[in-house]
Amino acid sequence: MVERAPVVKLSRVVVLAAAVVACLAGPVLAQVGIITADSPGIHGVVGISADQFGVYGSSIGASTADNGVYGRTESTNSPSEAGVYGFNSGTGPGVYGYGNAVDTGYGVRGFSVNSHGVYGEAFGNTTTAVYGGFFTGPKGVYGAASYEAGDAVYGNCTGTSACWGLRGYSVASYAIYGDTGNTSHNYGLYTTDNIYSLNYHALGGLSLIVQNVPDTVIGATSLEPGEVVALSGIAAAPPGADLPVAQVTRADWTATGGLVGVVETAYEITMVKRPEATFVKKIIPDSEGGEPDSLWVPAPQEEQEEHKVAIHRAVDGPVPPGGYAVVRVLGIAQVKVAALNGPILAGDALRVTSLGGAAVLGNQMDMEDAPVVARALEPLPAGDSGLVWAIVGMR
Repeated sequence: MVERAPVVKLSRVVVLAAAVVACLAGPVLAQVGIITADSPGIHGVVGISADQFGVYGSSIGASTADNGVYGRTESTNSPSEAGVYGFNSGTGPGVYGYGNAVDTGYGVRGFSVNSHGVYGEAFGNTTTAVYGGFFTGPKGVYGAASYEAGDAVYGNCTGTSACWGLRGYSVASYAIYGDTGNTSHNYGLYTTDNIYSLNYHALGGLSLIVQNVPDTVIGATSLEPGEVVALSGIAAAPPGADLPVAQVTRADWTATGGLVGVVETAYEITMVKRPEATFVKKIIPDSEGGEPDSLWVPAPQEEQEEHKVAIHRAVDGPVPPGGYAVVRVLGIAQVKVAALNGPILAGDALRVTSLGGAAVLGNQMDMEDAPVVARALEPLPAGDSGLVWAIVGMR
């Protein structure tokens, strides 16, 4: 942040003379008649125009140019007493900013070291004052967090009825599009609440977070991606969650009644501290005795509660006893198979047999009663074993 030099107060005569000369030289009839730069009055400069600019500021020194107009106030009263205050009782904007330079030509730019860079607030009902900020363009709103634990876009709704923290609308594409840029794809959307949607899955399916039985359980073993698992019980809620999760164990031919699905990947959940932005309403008395104003400001640091969030990520390798796993229960997944009874063809049923842990094609008569775990989507030659793409949950 560049430190500004103190504003030099010109004499009233010099400022008035310069204003009058500029006015007479211009192509339009304007009045610049009240100059109080060195008086204790309310306004530093008042400009009145019958046609175009009431006050026009321009800085054209290229690399040496500074602000066209610089407004400053040290007022601690009403928020309406701003460094620059714009008001329009007609149909145009109160303040209009225009930028033309590539990348750095901001129409309006706000900067704050302690509060909001830009703060917009709308008063009135839903028909007269709707948006605290309204943006249009190729990107209506672009948010970039400047530190690791920040939010690029933060939506907070304090209403008690039909109020959304974040709302997306599109007439031609996605209302909300989330992309992590992470190879694990965790998560394009993360919520601790229920989801209401028109269920349509283009590429995915349904998966569950489960816990492998701990090593205190007899027969506990690590789980590999592609292996079929069966229910074993229930485990306490994982870090950052409120509900318990299912406990599973590797399935074999004796555990055919509680088959859950196929292991996709090992899963790691860690808790990290994270600052949580909370806001309080501050009532600011009016300096002229009118109605007080209100402003939402960040709560004092000492009033901020310690906040922790769960970070989830898929990890390579087996799932150790007591570890967490993602299990596909419906949809496409890679299943560990062994073609012991002839070649596997697309569409063939994959069942758990005495091989232990692998879903294999069962073409023998005594296996027809074994439950189907999945249906193969690709072939596997007789005698081979490995991972095969299949649709889990297809009976």
